[in-house]
Amino acid sequence: PLTGWYGWYENYNCYGHAINRTDKYVNPGYYSNTSFSMSMSISTMANVVIKDLDKLGYWGYTTTSRPTSLKSGYYAICIRKNKNNIDYHFMKYTGVSWTHKPGPSTPLRWNYSSPSYKNWSNEAFYQDVYYAPSILYNSSIIYIVYWLKGTGDEPYSLDPDTVVN
Repeated sequence: PLTGWYGWYENYNCYGHAINRTDKYVNPGYYSNTSFSMSMSISTMANVVIKDLDKLGYWGYTTTSRPTSLKSGYYAICIRKNKNNIDYHFMKYTGVSWTHKPGPSTPLRWNYSSPSYKNWSNEAFYQDVYYAPSILYNSSIIYIVYWLKGTGDEPYSLDPDTVVN
């Protein structure tokens, strides 16, 4: 764990942690009023995140390649699903390491240099107690790079499949 237990960790999930929205549990699509279903493909889910980010004032794009460096003011997150379509999970890049937040857990640091190093799990550290994983996230990984509108490159299109270089 990054630090000890704080009760407010219970108020948000991995998606909120990834996009720095820590006031409530929400699914992708919440901010853009886009329908969401666990049966969506991982790439469709990532595109829904792009729509949310747009409504929150960010430009962004998806890629299957892990970003190795980011311009100042740019952020990277990634999403993966359980192959049985029962859950999804997000990680975010802090500039030094990747972190994730399983459910009400404290945020945890990923101990590997890349999210693709191995399957993810929902292991948790909740109220100073460790909980073993019960779900493995083993789908492909979609990375999302985003930045505040007006502070960086502007894409030619809001089409979430458009990659900005």
